[in-house]
Amino acid sequence: MRSISFLILAIVLLECPGLAQKNADLRVQAVHPVVDRRKPSVYFEVVNNRRLEVIDPEDGLVWLRLRNNSRWGIRVQMSGGRSKSLGDVRLYYDILNAEEAIVEKKRCHVCSSNIVKPGKGVLFAVPSDILPTGFSLRVKFSFDWEDDFRIAPASEPVHYVFFSSYDLPEKGSESSEL
Repeated sequence: MRSISFLILAIVLLECPGLAQKNADLRVQAVHPVVDRRKPSVYFEVVNNRRLEVIDPEDGLVWLRLRNNSRWGIRVQMSGGRSKSLGDVRLYYDILNAEEAIVEKKRCHVCSSNIVKPGKGVLFAVPSDILPTGFSLRVKFSFDWEDDFRIAPASEPVHYVFFSSYDLPEKGSESSEL
């Protein structure tokens, strides 16, 4: 009986570190900060405007989707878009030159701060001529759990997501589907 108890105790002691490591791996996976580990937490993707059937493909617009790949909602200033059928929005952004100086500010006059849910995105368009070579667009956002505009907004970090003119697809190349 003593040898069986000793054998069971030895097996339990030898397996416990392995079980603890497996459980720790599961906990890390469950709280990983991004939905898709291959992508950044917040990013832009170009949307192929040939798929936007209600919009003229020669309209001089670049269609982008702001993607929230984090596990938390992000708060972004936005207002109604160009087409209700598309469900697009107007986002407010800065245009930066190659030296990262602000050359244009597209600001909100009547808008709201809305939440983009985890794993979701919002579709919007910008004029293609505002992004000459070397320029970039940036959109300010905050995570839903931050103290944005409530008690002490100056105490919270500032977050931006950038889209560079170098990320625009060449004419005729493929981009993301709507």
